[in-house]
Amino acid sequence: MRNMWWRRNAFIFENTFKGPYELFLQAQETLKGFAEASAKGEGVIRRGEVQKIEVKWKGPESGFVKVNWDASLDVEKKRKGAGIVGSPAVAELQALWRALKLCAELQWNKIIFEGDAMGIIDTVNRQNCCWEWHGQVVEDIKLILQNRPNWSIRYTNRKCNTVAYMLAKMDLNVTDETVWMEGRPTGIYPFVLQDTNCNASVMR
Repeated sequence: MRNMWWRRNAFIFENTFKGPYELFLQAQETLKGFAEASAKGEGVIRRGEVQKIEVKWKGPESGFVKVNWDASLDVEKKRKGAGIVGSPAVAELQALWRALKLCAELQWNKIIFEGDAMGIIDTVNRQNCCWEWHGQVVEDIKLILQNRPNWSIRYTNRKCNTVAYMLAKMDLNVTDETVWMEGRPTGIYPFVLQDTNCNASVMR
């Protein structure tokens, strides 16, 4: 069923069509991957020892643009920005998806996307099909990334992602999407300095 939806999206967004037999082969490969993942226990979060690490903001490589993203969720109202959602994972996925779509619309070719949701980033970067209930959003994100080899999604610590976090918080109080192309929202500049000067120790 998921492959059928993926084929539909590929036809709409990539103008490619896959026949029934190719879809059948994909289903077999997906089932095989699921069986292997289950046998190996992939995706299981294991408790590790507490370590103190240094985190520091790094600028993008030459010729690349760095795009930080985050999501904020009002648990009581089940509200994320201008939309309604009931899961932090879905909120993070939708925020990442919108960041990807915006950059695609702007036709940026070399981008490093950074977020602090490690589980979401691991899931999106994993080649295996996502079997969680929000897996279709994951597959839509993978479809956007499919033909963009110079786009990557990386993890950064929350202490170096303050601007995106504060903008996500602000988004809870607005009803329409707002984009600043040259200016910036009032009060955000101190957090820009905080991110660029980020050099802190955290426990993990």
